[in-house]
Amino acid sequence: MNSILDENSKSQLKENNLILTLANKDELNEIIQLYKERMIWFEKQKINQWKDYFNANPIEKFISAIANQTYYVLKQKDQIVGAFELSTNNVPWDDEINALYIHRLVTKLGTHNLGKIIIDICKSIALQQQMDKIRLICRMDNKRLNQIYDSYGFKFITNKKHGLYLYSLREYCI
Repeated sequence: MNSILDENSKSQLKENNLILTLANKDELNEIIQLYKERMIWFEKQKINQWKDYFNANPIEKFISAIANQTYYVLKQKDQIVGAFELSTNNVPWDDEINALYIHRLVTKLGTHNLGKIIIDICKSIALQQQMDKIRLICRMDNKRLNQIYDSYGFKFITNKKHGLYLYSLREYCI
């Protein structure tokens, strides 16, 4: 897996004792538990994110992403501490461009800067695959997360209703 990463991402993984792998179906329960823990944390923090998460993202989406080898996990001491999908699935964007899309990014509670490390990994993979952009969405009303993505260089493009919620669509130019 390291062959698809740039030196910066390799260094970040090494410094933080992290291993990046494609997820496998045997890890699904551990992955789902990460989301459940994060959902409880969001609720306690009164952060408007991931309400009814598994209705919008049924388990079948995870199974499909794992089968399609687009779902990644970060491990530390054999424990999954982060997970994300990186694919060409452009929902809810309406155009066809040379881009990768980050979906369902989650980190274990108590980890620090892991979201940034995941974003850097995605940038590295996109560069290796000669993509022009990386795209993602987040709830429009989650001001803190939107600020974080701003700080990571993801430009706000537009707001768009998708399912029950209004989302901010963001992209990073490689």
